[in-house]
Amino acid sequence: MATVQGVTVATERGIVQTTWTGFAASGDVGTPEQLGRYPIKGVQVTGTFANSMSVTLEGSEDGVTYFALLSEANTDPVIAFLANGRADVVGNPRFIRPRATAGSASSVTVVLTSKVFGN
Repeated sequence: MATVQGVTVATERGIVQTTWTGFAASGDVGTPEQLGRYPIKGVQVTGTFANSMSVTLEGSEDGVTYFALLSEANTDPVIAFLANGRADVVGNPRFIRPRATAGSASSVTVVLTSKVFGN
């Protein structure tokens, strides 16, 4: 289990982007980011998935106990990726992080774009 460091940068006025690069095995976890002031969020996951690799986006209010976040999709509301993809995030937890929940890969990257209202 490795800790994958998140890097957050401002990309435009009222928009920040957090990137976690290097998910390779089940149990890898991204550092939690506090992005509550940016209530609109979308996530994109890309990389070479293998061996049933799965990456889940999680949120927490206390920074200790994490739960899978939901998307606006009607098919499978939990944000979990088995391949390259994108989802809009429902809710605005105080802490947010990605976590590899199964399998392995050569390298998977998670990009979270967070915005304030009006952008």
